[in-house]
Amino acid sequence: MNQFATLVPFGLALSLAGANSFACLVGLSLIERLIPVLPSHVLLTMIGVASAQGAWTLPEAIVVTALGSFAGCLLHYALGNLWPEDSVLTLLRRVAPLGRLQPARMDALIEGIRARPARLALWSQLVPFVRLVAPALAGLLETSFARFASGAAAGIALWNTLFITAGYLAAQAAA
Repeated sequence: MNQFATLVPFGLALSLAGANSFACLVGLSLIERLIPVLPSHVLLTMIGVASAQGAWTLPEAIVVTALGSFAGCLLHYALGNLWPEDSVLTLLRRVAPLGRLQPARMDALIEGIRARPARLALWSQLVPFVRLVAPALAGLLETSFARFASGAAAGIALWNTLFITAGYLAAQAAA
């Protein structure tokens, strides 16, 4: 067992992922999307550290985790597409005032999301927690799949590259 395995509880999972290659790395990034036990920026930084220790090359880690995250994002989009839009929007209109959001303002936000799904997808991937909810919202609102997917892919690539590279560089500097 390497020293990284004792760093955090997920260190053992990363050690196994390094030993078992890309399938485990895709699985970790997919599970992070579906069951966010550990914040993605922490997991991605740890993957960057593992890359610096030779588990994967930096480009491999970025591409493979982006694929896993993208798969989770598309799953959330598909689940959002299954929900009955009218009942969910009615519920949102009822609870919006609790968050000091007037129903008219919420309707304007929804129309903005429908009009610019690529922007929503790109920028939402750069905000913790929002990156987990936005794909389901986009699916619920039946935004253009191609525009959503392209924006999400760009946002995920940017997010993953930022944190994996940060972990990689920090580990290189500490070595």
